[in-house]
Amino acid sequence: MRKGGALKDRLKEVLLEGESFLEELKEEAQATAKTMRANSGAMK
Repeated sequence: MRKGGALKDRLKEVLLEGESFLEELKEEAQATAKTMRANSGAMK
């Protein structure tokens, strides 16, 4: 029973870490896209 609870807690932890990682990745992608749009406008 304890192992099940520990596994559940660890799964929650991993999911939160994954969510955080995806949010950071999203922010980086948005910043990169913004930079690329700005650079492509400067090249015209």
